[in-house]
Amino acid sequence: MEHYWNYRGAGGKDFVPRHMWQVHLCEAVGVADQYTGSVQLFFVVGVSVHFIYHSLDIFFSVPPKGPSKGQKVALETLLVVVSVVGPALYGWVPFVAVPYGETGPWCWIRTLDRECQIIKGSFLEQMGIWYIPFGITAFFSLFAIILFLLSVKHSFQRIRRHRGQKKEEAVILIIFLSTYSLLFLIEFVTHIISTTQKRRLFWGVDVYAVSTPLGVVSLPIGLLVYAFTGTLRDAAKEYIGCQCIRRTQVFVNLFRNTSSFTHVDHHDSE
Repeated sequence: MEHYWNYRGAGGKDFVPRHMWQVHLCEAVGVADQYTGSVQLFFVVGVSVHFIYHSLDIFFSVPPKGPSKGQKVALETLLVVVSVVGPALYGWVPFVAVPYGETGPWCWIRTLDRECQIIKGSFLEQMGIWYIPFGITAFFSLFAIILFLLSVKHSFQRIRRHRGQKKEEAVILIIFLSTYSLLFLIEFVTHIISTTQKRRLFWGVDVYAVSTPLGVVSLPIGLLVYAFTGTLRDAAKEYIGCQCIRRTQVFVNLFRNTSSFTHVDHHDSE
């Protein structure tokens, strides 16, 4: 829905609100955009911190004492609640005292006046409620990824000797995390460029409409690949193990039956 309105807005006159319900619809889209974007930020930071913390045993000979199972459930529940409820506490603030209309990358914050001059207050508002928080959280997320890559590089020999399987799983996951961060970095840059320009940039809208869905989809796909890779590997090991046990049991039973039969025949012959 967000990208549909962005494309409609790129056409200029097609998106100018002419009725009150259109104004309210524009505001609703703005609320949804602000809320969902903030939820993404909260979850990205939370998942990054969670992932780095629980990956410490890959990098250290003596892993730190981690939380218990109950504490893990509590932390994950807190992450979900904060990520979902937190953005709702401030997402409505821009709609209290600011006029809204068709301008810039967001239709709900008027950044240009009637003379097509940038409104500094609205520009600062966009920076304060989205770009600055996004930049800070993206920086820490990228820092966590860089730290992870450096740790893998310095610990490669030990990981290869002792935790080769964990290294493979970590590499699979880090590829998707890096892709996710790169795609959202592209979105961040196009937002900044569009906000500082008086005219809309069609190429910026196109790049934004392509990179954002790919970024959103890349992370869950990566997590699914990571999860199913380990699950399928464990299932295969379990299956092979069960087959070996069953075959061993068959040979044991066959040996026992043969021994019993031979013993009976020998006893009868005597």
